[in-house]
Amino acid sequence: MNIELKTQKNNLQTIFVHTPETNVGSVQFWFKAGSALESKENSGIAHFLEHMFFKGTKKRSKNVPAYYVESLGAEINAFTSFDYTCYYINFPQSTMLENIDILLDMVANAQFKKTEIPAEREVVVEEYNKSIDSPRQFQFMEMQKQCFTSGYAHPILGGLKTIKSFSQDQLKKFRNQYYSLSNSFLLIAGDCENKAKIEKKISEYKFPKGQPSEIKPFIMKKKPTIKIIKKDVKQATLMIGFQGHHLEHLNAPAEELAMNCLFTGETSPFYNSLVVDKTIATSIAGSSMYFNHGGIHFIKINCPIEKLDECLTAFNDLLKTNLKDLVDEENLIKIKNQFISSKIYEQESLESYAFSIGHSYVQSNDLKTEEKYLDRIKTVSLDKVHEGIKNIFSQTHHLNLLISDSDDESTAKLTIEKFSGQLKSNFPNQIKSIEKKLKSSVSKYDSSTTLTKLAPEIELLHRYNEMTPTYSLHTYMKGGLSHETPKNNGLYQLISRCVTYGHKSNSYQDIRKELESLSSSLNGFSGKNAIGLTQHGLIENFDRSFFHYSQTLTNPVFEDQFFQLEKELILRTIQINETEPVKQCVLNFNNLIFNGHAYERSMIGTKESIQSIQLKDLEEKYFERVNNSKILFSFSGMMSKEDLIEKLTPIIDKLKIRSVEKISHSKPNVTKNQNKNIEFDREQTHIIIGKQSYASGHKNDLLLSFLTTYLSGQSSPLFLEVRDRMGLCYSVNPIQHTALEAGYWGIYIGSGFDKADKAIEAIMNIINNIAEKGFSKSEFKRIKIMLKGQHELSLQTNDDHINFYSIPLLHGLGLDFGHKSFNIIDKIQLEDLNKFLKGFLKSGFNQVTVGRNQVN
Repeated sequence: MNIELKTQKNNLQTIFVHTPETNVGSVQFWFKAGSALESKENSGIAHFLEHMFFKGTKKRSKNVPAYYVESLGAEINAFTSFDYTCYYINFPQSTMLENIDILLDMVANAQFKKTEIPAEREVVVEEYNKSIDSPRQFQFMEMQKQCFTSGYAHPILGGLKTIKSFSQDQLKKFRNQYYSLSNSFLLIAGDCENKAKIEKKISEYKFPKGQPSEIKPFIMKKKPTIKIIKKDVKQATLMIGFQGHHLEHLNAPAEELAMNCLFTGETSPFYNSLVVDKTIATSIAGSSMYFNHGGIHFIKINCPIEKLDECLTAFNDLLKTNLKDLVDEENLIKIKNQFISSKIYEQESLESYAFSIGHSYVQSNDLKTEEKYLDRIKTVSLDKVHEGIKNIFSQTHHLNLLISDSDDESTAKLTIEKFSGQLKSNFPNQIKSIEKKLKSSVSKYDSSTTLTKLAPEIELLHRYNEMTPTYSLHTYMKGGLSHETPKNNGLYQLISRCVTYGHKSNSYQDIRKELESLSSSLNGFSGKNAIGLTQHGLIENFDRSFFHYSQTLTNPVFEDQFFQLEKELILRTIQINETEPVKQCVLNFNNLIFNGHAYERSMIGTKESIQSIQLKDLEEKYFERVNNSKILFSFSGMMSKEDLIEKLTPIIDKLKIRSVEKISHSKPNVTKNQNKNIEFDREQTHIIIGKQSYASGHKNDLLLSFLTTYLSGQSSPLFLEVRDRMGLCYSVNPIQHTALEAGYWGIYIGSGFDKADKAIEAIMNIINNIAEKGFSKSEFKRIKIMLKGQHELSLQTNDDHINFYSIPLLHGLGLDFGHKSFNIIDKIQLEDLNKFLKGFLKSGFNQVTVGRNQVN
């Protein structure tokens, strides 16, 4: 069996599930559009549209699609859910091509004739009436109205008023808006040996382009609700609802197992107690339901109305039982086996297996979501299940009671209200909102800056900036130059340049066009120890800009066309750099100082390494980082932390569970008193004189900042003496390079080749003078004032603040690392500084010279 995802010539994403030698097949057309996208005015239109697709096309006008399908011995159907709709045909293998053609024609060329709408209204009305007559469906629909929000709050079927009013224009508008290439994919399962013919057939059909649908997260009402409804029933049925998670959420497996352990099967503790032992309940069951961005846990209790109070009291008493007695290891193993085997049995037929793949992809853009979920189920511990029970019952609960028309409503209401109070008191310490559960810390130096733990190894740095209606959003992951080898040097730079060339919902051209119209930017970045994405924009355009940001982060498309383009551009840059003496000076100084360390290599790679990197290397490494690295979201702008967390939640839910990543750091070999001369026939000679220094956070690196500040600017000895008085150069300045694992300090000078020796001598005289005499009190005081001013000037824009906090946070140095470092600078004493400078500047300097060979 082989699974392949491929975009066809008509831009239709197609999943091939190739199962050789099978005698059956299935073709499925999935749309990421369901009733959750509907407004109150057109509730039920997605389902109504499903019916209208079956009315025939110009190509097959004599009969409905079902006629042609059934004539081939196949079966056709469809279903509409909250988040998606699926049309499918299951067929004998010998009729694969014909049935693919029928389904494509049906979906691409549905006519929605006015003359056929009235009759179909009556059909759907009858379907609606049937659901109203069903106590089970009726209660669920009432529960929706009671405690669901946004597009989830109305029935999938809609209401009588909307069903009876749908027009041809409404149907076509909804279809063109959501049933587009951006929201759809085709799945073909069976023996795909004639794949070329299949792809040719697919390319014959055109589909609307459209925009990706944006389904709001499934969030239940935050305050508890109680509702009592009446129907012609013989027993009372209580439905209890709790907020759940998305399928890929960290806590989803444990919570679903918790529900199964408590309520599934005749040996489960609640069934055994309430039904078998006490015979006060007729049945009790629990289940979990998942949506694109959220979920719900249900408990359903059925009992005689006269037993309701006794039944609910027993329920609460059992819930107070020690969790270790309620669910033990034996019970968990049994439930795990039942859960896993039920999923395996579901996949015995090719149709079911294909549906599981389609369902995975429509909900998460991952072909193996359900398979991965089963793997996660296997690893859940008993402690996690106990924690899951607490998590579920500490959430806000919603109670919907269905009773007989003849039952006393007031008595039933008193019973339910009492039960609600008991239920709430079972886990009083757990009742907090999701936002309150998240651990946050506030900067001791800037109260507008916070750090929030969103999930294990996923954090949010948030700074509220009320100055301007703009924002900057960065995502940091561990990676970059320090994670490369000589063979794949430049890999992360290529990733950062290719990652923004489109995502699964939009092409590069469409993304750039929209972002430019929104005055937003989206770029990748790669450094020595990090890789990620950045976005800048106006806060009023955040939602639409953020859509492209989130899709690029989680679902980028690495296309060969742009990959080859960026490779070529980097190779050209490497070639250009070979003729740039300044570039060669810096590169060779890095080689010398960071000897034996990854920092010695070029950020953009070498000709040999870039040529050897393949497209699959980018894809594998990028998704490996997204799935395994610590992730830091950094935001500065005019948006509250709570609002941002709500927008980030769908991304967090889709990210894989990760543990602390162990990354070893190394130090470069010590290099002292080394000279390297590189011949360049230029008028100017470029020189760096310097030595190894210290990594980020080292106190000595902070001491060096005094020296760097003293030698910087137009009032420095370097500028006044070497440039202005002696006229030996145009450019001269200190370099303090600090990174996570190592650093260097030095001085760069660009001098005429015939003045280079004198310039070097002058620089060394200044260095030796500082080493010998140190700084005076007045110089020391002046430098501190300069450092403070430079620090304040460096923190103005949203990006400034993000950069100040983020890299230290990514690598575990703490929220206030930068502020604490500056505090240390403020406390440094002159004697300690001069003592350090005397030792550091005494010897061990290296020199790289690029220019005409006249320098000694």
